[in-house]
Amino acid sequence: MVIIGCGRIVELAHGPALRRAAGFGVTALVDPSAERRAAVAALLGAQDVVHAEEPSPDLVRDAVVVLASPSPLRSELMGRVVSHARAVVVEKPLVSRTEDAPEVLEGAYSADTHLVPVHNWLYDPAVAELGARVASGWLGELRSMSYYHHTTGPFAGAWAHRPLWRADDPGGCLADLGYHACYLVGAVVGRPTGIEVSASTRTAGVLTSARVVLRTATGVDCRVAVSWSAARPEFRIRVVGSRATAEVGDDGVLTLHRDGRTDELRHPAGFPVAYRRFYHDVADRVRHAPDYCDATAAVLITRLMEEAIAGAPRREERSAR
Repeated sequence: MVIIGCGRIVELAHGPALRRAAGFGVTALVDPSAERRAAVAALLGAQDVVHAEEPSPDLVRDAVVVLASPSPLRSELMGRVVSHARAVVVEKPLVSRTEDAPEVLEGAYSADTHLVPVHNWLYDPAVAELGARVASGWLGELRSMSYYHHTTGPFAGAWAHRPLWRADDPGGCLADLGYHACYLVGAVVGRPTGIEVSASTRTAGVLTSARVVLRTATGVDCRVAVSWSAARPEFRIRVVGSRATAEVGDDGVLTLHRDGRTDELRHPAGFPVAYRRFYHDVADRVRHAPDYCDATAAVLITRLMEEAIAGAPRREERSAR
């Protein structure tokens, strides 16, 4: 395995998960910063790995590549590895612009390279049980879904050149937090087919809060509220059915309301837990022929994000970012 980008998400999620996940051994770390490479090597307990500032075809050939670099660098780096790697595990988004998708997908198709977007919330144990209960019909006929994710600011990365690069993206909190809502809706309710912005706030041209409605192929709408300007962090998913309601937070608690009774089911939570489950899935996937369903879904999410960002009202906050 080759890790490209030794930033905060590798430190908090990939590294702790890979340290305990079976089936993968990290052979190379790629990052312009020697300090970041050393920190991740120490985290992994992998001292005998190749260190490189840039990826090369020989370095990634037939390897499982984790592409965890900042989004502004994603397309260029993807173009350099997709035709040589056995698989590319990609932090969101798969592509930053839909116009980049054909080249990425064709490169993967022609080389039989697996493209695996990191849709990590699908591997959270409480969220996974929520999805399983919906799929089994336990909630009855689906009526609605809501996704609520508020933070106190954009996630600070370790890229010395631009640690707050997320705050430079006009999509802001919608591109960052709202992305997760799209793949969760696709897994739990049905394929998203459209997006409508009902309210939004921009600071210096960047979306810092947004409320949107995701339309789906099943006719069940999902209401999404995301923000980088909340007084305190909060994460909640709620699914309403004709027989029951289910709610899940980021603390691993799945709360079920049915027949006048409330039950709380507690699960392990946190990045390392979800990413460890994710890597078990990756290990299984690369044993088989590539399946590009998740990759095409990720491209759809980028298109939906572009539509929403372009259509969001341009009300500006008075305070500067």
